[in-house]
Amino acid sequence: MEAGPSLVFQDLEAVVPKIVDHEARRELIAEALWRIVDREGIGGVSVRSVAAEAGFPRATAAYYFDNQAELLLMAIRQSVERSESRIKRENFEDGGLDPFVKAVVELIPTTPKRRRQSTIWLEVIVRASQDDTVRSHLADWDAIVRAGVLELLVKMKAQKLVARSRDLEVEADLLHAVIDGMALHAMTEPRTIPPSRVRELVRCHLERLAK
Repeated sequence: MEAGPSLVFQDLEAVVPKIVDHEARRELIAEALWRIVDREGIGGVSVRSVAAEAGFPRATAAYYFDNQAELLLMAIRQSVERSESRIKRENFEDGGLDPFVKAVVELIPTTPKRRRQSTIWLEVIVRASQDDTVRSHLADWDAIVRAGVLELLVKMKAQKLVARSRDLEVEADLLHAVIDGMALHAMTEPRTIPPSRVRELVRCHLERLAK
């Protein structure tokens, strides 16, 4: 007796491996991690807790991330990429200073959710002093941010929003330091530097570049 079509397909399903979308899985794991950070803080993040939040067995999450440090590094990478993507969507042509202010503010945590998420940066900075791999990743992402800042200044200078006498390399380092400092204050003392104050200070700094 010959096997019917349904039996043939069942046999094929048993022997043909399922195609796994690894990027989609990583995205689900990342989303689960952010939910835990928003709800419980970094202390609640582990391979087991993130797997459970994503609806995966622990072994599935462990296939992609060995430990909490790797999960945190993934979160920072995603955060940097998303900020970079949002900034690139800005229209910097003939918009005056406003889009540049908005782009810089994008790099500073100005909401409760973003402040909670930015605590991952602080945790990674602490770990970088003891872990060469973490230090290397942190340096790479820091370089990405600095390069993005320089690119903004180049665009500003092209629109005559930066004085010709200004050294853009120096100004990029200074603006990068301003961003890092304001980010730290926004995370630790949000009542003294609310979003409106952040925007005001960023605008003040950028306006000075034209002098």
